[in-house]
Amino acid sequence: MALISVALVIILPRFSSLSMQSLKSDASKMSSLVRYLHEAAESKRLFYRLTFDLDNGSLNVERSSDSKKYIPETESRLRTLTLSNGVEMLDLTAPGLGKVEAGLVNVLLTPTGASTPFTLHLSAGQATLTISFNPYSGKVKIEQGYL
Repeated sequence: MALISVALVIILPRFSSLSMQSLKSDASKMSSLVRYLHEAAESKRLFYRLTFDLDNGSLNVERSSDSKKYIPETESRLRTLTLSNGVEMLDLTAPGLGKVEAGLVNVLLTPTGASTPFTLHLSAGQATLTISFNPYSGKVKIEQGYL
């Protein structure tokens, strides 16, 4: 019993460190993808529809030249981002939608810069990160905590 207790004391902090690392990595990937697509929308004159699947922890990307008919993004590395095991999307807040905690949420990135601002909360264990997208500045911020 004592050996198991000692092993748990040594091992448990490493598991929380791994989940925090996964959380930071996923937040960084998502931030980079949104920033890249925002810039691509303006430079390539395309519309991008980001579909956040809050239940399954994934982000799917579609594009359109006219904002009417969307097709899956042709570059496979940009098409889908799936969160690591143990990392989840808590909610997404956007103007006109409010706070959404489940289901699918669409966010548009437009070539005119009139994209949808949003705030996304990611969590792993006790740790939470806030990702905020400001389409007017093109900045995507990652901050610790639920802001």
